[in-house]
Amino acid sequence: MHYATTNEDIGKRPFLKLLKACKYCAELARLDFKADIAYFVPALTGLPFYRDFVLCSLLKKKAEKLIIHLHGKGIRDKTKVHAIRIAYRYFFTGTYVIHLSSLLLSDLHGIADGITKIYSLPNGVEVGRAVYCNRGKVDKGVSLLFLSNLYRDKGLLTILDACKILKSINRQFVLNIIGNATRDLASPQLQSEIEIRKLEGSVLYHGPSYGERKYAVLEKADVFVFPTGYKKECFPLVIIEAMAFCLPVISTNEGAIPEIVENGKTGFVIAKNNPEALADKLDLLINNPALRRRMGRMGRQKYERKYTLKRFNESFVRIVDAIAEDEV
Repeated sequence: MHYATTNEDIGKRPFLKLLKACKYCAELARLDFKADIAYFVPALTGLPFYRDFVLCSLLKKKAEKLIIHLHGKGIRDKTKVHAIRIAYRYFFTGTYVIHLSSLLLSDLHGIADGITKIYSLPNGVEVGRAVYCNRGKVDKGVSLLFLSNLYRDKGLLTILDACKILKSINRQFVLNIIGNATRDLASPQLQSEIEIRKLEGSVLYHGPSYGERKYAVLEKADVFVFPTGYKKECFPLVIIEAMAFCLPVISTNEGAIPEIVENGKTGFVIAKNNPEALADKLDLLINNPALRRRMGRMGRQKYERKYTLKRFNESFVRIVDAIAEDEV
């Protein structure tokens, strides 16, 4: 099913998407089959949830077992309203749920007792090139990297404030910002924020990068910085990519991030909206190239153990096999 084909389509043309949803529901209702297992990745909040509520109801009639694979959060805030909680309870009752991390299971508070079984399965990514953790790193002019769409909630202004602190104590660094501009933070607005803090020359915005261009950016970086405060942040794949490229990561205690980034081992987990704490950890890494390399290597090792696409596929198949054999 496709409701949006580009990032620009997200949140737009709701009437056309409603027509598509009606078409999908009609097609599913018309199909004459009874499956052993159905697999569904739903939207979890807002109007898209109620669209998928209808699809889920149809799938429950078309399959003996239904797997719901969750890639987000936000349910707990919605279920504070009794009538909405009833809808979510019906949606999940009798299903098998795959979630990204045990740290996210609290989002199902109040509705989890109707779920047949819950499995945790972290995402995996594939890096399309060889990576060398012992590649040369400069001790001065350290390259910091932020890689995400430009949203204030992703911690961009926190990074700029931290860079201002580093600049005031004469640390040598360059922060490269890679990502699509948004209505929340357009390119001119970002440049204005940089100029207000007198960070011209130390903070550079390059626009978006994909594929090999993105890999080249990751390969040249020394530290990955992602102090997100986004309430619905779950399992940022960009952190996994940074670990795959042997980068120490500084991020926040949002979603499953404390499970991905081992504080003090593969990077640092700090409080949200805290430029002083961020500047302190950046200063530590800027002044300690050996620490950067050690954390980067440990991050790469953890990526290879837990977060490759091969590891994800193997774990996914094991979960589906277990569900298929489960006698309810």
